[in-house]
This record gives sequence, structure tokens and C-alpha cells, in this order.
Amino acid sequence: MLKRSLSICALASALVFVDAARADDLIAIVQQALDHDAELGQARAGYEAAKQAVPIARAALLPQIVGGWGAHTTVSTWTAFRVRSIGRTAGW
Repeated sequence: MLKRSLSICALASALVFVDAARADDLIAIVQQALDHDAELGQARAGYEAAKQAVPIARAALLPQIVGGWGAHTTVSTWTAFRVRSIGRTAGW
């Protein structure tokens, strides 16, 4: 039991005296692991998609601007007993 508490104490003191370069390396390693974690990336993507649902829903409440153009021409030709009309429409 004494050996175990001595080893725990030695480990704790070693962790306390770790220099800053090691801490930066450990932080960098953890950050790389988090950046390349597939499940975490999936969760982040789902969160970002859910955040976009609010602006999409709000867009339906904003004023809408609709435009278009069109033209229609009718030419009538009179013959003996009938009227012949030719119509043209342009637009989108």
C-alpha cells in the first residue's frame, strides 16, 4: 500500500513539473484528435444544419418580391363570313 501511494505521489509530482512545451504538445495532440473524430464531426454538422433551420423558417415571414413580364398581340383578319385571329404571347 505504501509503494502504491509513493508511486501515485511520484506521478502527481511529475505531472505538476511538466514544462510548458509538453503541455503545448499535448494540447495540439488532443486538438488534432478532436478535429479528426468522425462522430464529433457528424455532431458538429448536425448542429450547424439545425442552426440554419431558424433563418430558413424566418424567411417565409419576410416580404416577397415577385416580378415578370409578358406581351400579347392579336391580329384580326376579316374575310367574307368569318374572323380569323392570330395571337402571340411572349413572356416567362
